[in-house]
Amino acid sequence: IRRPPRSTPKPSSAASDVYKRQIDNEETLGDMFFCRSILKMNAAKYHKSLIEELQLVLVHGLLHLVGYTHADESELRKRENAILDKVWNGLIKN
Repeated sequence: IRRPPRSTPKPSSAASDVYKRQIDNEETLGDMFFCRSILKMNAAKYHKSLIEELQLVLVHGLLHLVGYTHADESELRKRENAILDKVWNGLIKN
């Protein structure tokens, strides 16, 4: 995984490695990696279940893979919140 530029190196609950390439006529956007121990720590810190924390970082990471960046933080958060609102309020059925 390529290390993203950060002002201070520190552990993270997830990392997205964005790249685009064709594999068997399918476009691959990149990879995502998760750290369970940090997910659990953040879930407790923010009073969420582990599943809710994983859903949050999964949506956030997927948005990075499709091109959203922290350069436009408000648009990233707006999109993230719209998706999570549907997930957490039962509008997307399992």
